[in-house]
Amino acid sequence: MKLFPAAQFGGVEYLRALGARFPNVMSYPSGGITLDQFIEYLDLPNVSAVSGSWLTPAPAVRGGDISQLEALVESTNVALAAR
Repeated sequence: MKLFPAAQFGGVEYLRALGARFPNVMSYPSGGITLDQFIEYLDLPNVSAVSGSWLTPAPAVRGGDISQLEALVESTNVALAAR
């Protein structure tokens, strides 16, 4: 189940509560999730994937700032590797 906007629905705590009630329902949260938070979402047993605009902020995309986009991807990969 895609949950959008995840942060506005209550974020990790909401998904934790859903998982307790519906343990077999996997969620895919998106919306309002930041680089600093996405691992916390991924660590929930009822979360299969996470997406967020932290990877592609509109100003960087519009401005063609490839170096900023690459840095965000690298930061995401570092966080995943440290998990």
